[in-house]
Amino acid sequence: MFEKPAKKLIIVGSKETDVYCEFLSLLVSTKDDVKTKKEDGTQETEIFAIEDDSVDTAIWTDDIYRDNRAHTSSRQKTLFIGNKGCVESVIPNLNLETKDSEFGIYMGWLGNKAVIYVDDDKVKKSNTYEKFYKEYKDITETYNARIKIGSNDAQAKTSAKEYFDQYTSFFKKKEGKATGVAGAIAAMKVATMATAGAIAGVGVVGSAAIKITSDVHKNSNLIEDQLYRYAILKFYMEHLADFMELPKCQSEKTQ
Repeated sequence: MFEKPAKKLIIVGSKETDVYCEFLSLLVSTKDDVKTKKEDGTQETEIFAIEDDSVDTAIWTDDIYRDNRAHTSSRQKTLFIGNKGCVESVIPNLNLETKDSEFGIYMGWLGNKAVIYVDDDKVKKSNTYEKFYKEYKDITETYNARIKIGSNDAQAKTSAKEYFDQYTSFFKKKEGKATGVAGAIAAMKVATMATAGAIAGVGVVGSAAIKITSDVHKNSNLIEDQLYRYAILKFYMEHLADFMELPKCQSEKTQ
């Protein structure tokens, strides 16, 4: 368990990106460090992404952020998800170009403010969807191989069900506007319930549910969802520790 006070991360989003704010918050709160007992009696903890309980998240809407901006310390770690609202004055000050920008994924930070947003038009116009989907599948499989939602079976089922309910709600709002949505929900339900009682991961849902086989130009909602989930997973796994100024991917030995 993290002995020092947890660092607070404010995640700011809009109605359109709230589901991804919740996704990052779920990742942060998931118990994904692995503890093993060695032959000499010591216990080794392998930290994944960030140490369990080292970060505490709060999700703010754009309006809440605007109302509290004057009273929020410049030392407060804040992550914006999306590119509309207050974040529009932050984006011009950051270098958000990475190797994933070819897919329309932009992320980066300066000081204590970070931004993640996506542009699904870029991956469609550049015909790089297949290349992106391979990267998406790889990162979700990497996460799935590591993740576990606690050791309590009931907790695992509850966590998976909550995630499925949230994910289903998001896509039902889009139903009729994009092809493949109904099939995505059905596939997601099978994937979620199959893994809920065992070593389950929220990434399993995304990877198994929304592989797009028809014309990518008819699936904007699904592609944008994949782009955001890829970006959130990658930020969590590879960049959150640096942004929060925490130890990353280390092993600790205790008696």
